[in-house]
Amino acid sequence: MTLQKLPEVVASRLDEQSLQVDLFVSEDIVYFKGHFDSHALLPGVVQLDWVLHFFKLHFCPNFTFLGSDVIKYQQPILPNTHVTLQIEWQPQRSKVVFKYVSLTGTHASGKIKVMVK
Repeated sequence: MTLQKLPEVVASRLDEQSLQVDLFVSEDIVYFKGHFDSHALLPGVVQLDWVLHFFKLHFCPNFTFLGSDVIKYQQPILPNTHVTLQIEWQPQRSKVVFKYVSLTGTHASGKIKVMVK
């Protein structure tokens, strides 16, 4: 078994300022190991890291993270879950607005402030 850091991208849709990425979050993600042994869940900091990863990949390769705002974790992302990451890039405000959703509802949402280089 190979432990992975990123989820599998099942599908994606991109336009000028928004991205929707359908993800399969496998039990082989390294961040599940040791994060609550009796009930594994994906840490919130990893969810933020994935938002920044996809933002960098699709919108802006050079930026500085300035902070996060109104981050809400409504329900955990568990191993072997399909989720959709929705990213809206608001360049005029230097904000990355995101939401993780699945058939069970919203998992997490928030805003990230960046400075584009």
